[in-house]
Amino acid sequence: MRDNDTIAAIATANGRSAIGIIRISGPGVEAILNKHVPSIRPRRATLVDFCDDKHEKIDSVIMIYYKSPHSYTGEDLLEIQTHGNPIILGKILNILCPKYARQARPGEFTERAFLNNKIDLLQAEATIDLINSSSIAAANSAMKSLSGTYSKQVSEIKSDIIKTRSSIEAIINFPEDETTSLDQKHIGKELEMIVEKIKQLLSSTEKGIKLNENAEVVIVGEPNSGKSTLCNALLKEEKIIVTEYPGTTRDVIRYDLKVGDNIISLTDTAGIRQTTDKAEAQGIKNALRSVLDASLILCVMDVNEANHETQAQSILGMNYFKDKEIWKIYNKIDLFPNEYNTDDSPDDTRFFISAQNGNGLLKLEKALAELSTPDDENVGTARKRHQQKLGEVLENLYNASKYNERQKLDIVAQELAIAHKKLDEITGGDYNDEVLESIFSEFCIGK
Repeated sequence: MRDNDTIAAIATANGRSAIGIIRISGPGVEAILNKHVPSIRPRRATLVDFCDDKHEKIDSVIMIYYKSPHSYTGEDLLEIQTHGNPIILGKILNILCPKYARQARPGEFTERAFLNNKIDLLQAEATIDLINSSSIAAANSAMKSLSGTYSKQVSEIKSDIIKTRSSIEAIINFPEDETTSLDQKHIGKELEMIVEKIKQLLSSTEKGIKLNENAEVVIVGEPNSGKSTLCNALLKEEKIIVTEYPGTTRDVIRYDLKVGDNIISLTDTAGIRQTTDKAEAQGIKNALRSVLDASLILCVMDVNEANHETQAQSILGMNYFKDKEIWKIYNKIDLFPNEYNTDDSPDDTRFFISAQNGNGLLKLEKALAELSTPDDENVGTARKRHQQKLGEVLENLYNASKYNERQKLDIVAQELAIAHKKLDEITGGDYNDEVLESIFSEFCIGK
């Protein structure tokens, strides 16, 4: 639903800071300017004494006026920069609302930017993804989508579909020119080209989705293999109690771990073994459940145990670990200084370490830091709704190819029309209020 009233909100984070910003958008901006600074020029920072209705000065502020349509929202927009005290910001906002404006809903400024065609829906989603990025890689990818990279790829596919539909409808509308095998082959090749582009975009979309999600790394192993010690070593802090007694860890313990420029979710779990202890057994069940959501398993082995490989294999052979990426961590090599070396690893999935003294941890940390780094620098941030819609579009193209082989061009045209509509839903050319509400509710107030 489109609102044409005036909205206002504090655009900076809660708490004290050097500067605070209040943002106002809509037709009521003109009345605020006439009251406080009638001579202001657009896009010029102007120092103003902001006073209340009793003409008492609240703060010296900087006002910047963006005249419609040359603003973030496409409407008249005013930003008021104050000293970053919540009391000052709140007092000014209370003067503005409800006299000149109402309090903005979360994401309403960006929603108006979308409704006024300043950005499309992909760029709106990229805005919140950029704000919420937990790594440089994710921020870079969000910036690519915000700059229109993803939108351009979708638009190219839409253009290809329109071109192919035009060819088909020309044949349908001029029946005196009978469809030839050459026409069918030409359309078939165009459909194949579109299918290939959708597949490439789907692949890029899947990578973009992963960038929005922290890698889930779960540590498993036998009791006393050094799982909690490893977790503490990676966190650089004694977060988890470590004792010489097996089965100390009973809970699933999750922490955010910064490695390089990325954040991963690191989970320590109970040691996996046969036990009659009910509390420990429940801890093991919880550990195995956490494996289901993991993107990577670190299986820790105690090299001091003669059968450590066999023990590890008995754990990894469970169905919970099927199709999971697994790194084997050979721990406690400090007990055998002449037998193990941190460089002994024959591949990128085996690491020889001492969680106790830190040997080999740097190599492991570097590998973990690469988990959220895309192998394609052109990947833009993406969401599961994009993936779902692209999957549906691909199905429409497969159907179109099938009916083209049967020379049922009217059905081919219908499938392409449906595919085009679904691509429009991705960019926001065709949207419903529920989708908008879902997307913009993720935003903070003031954005």
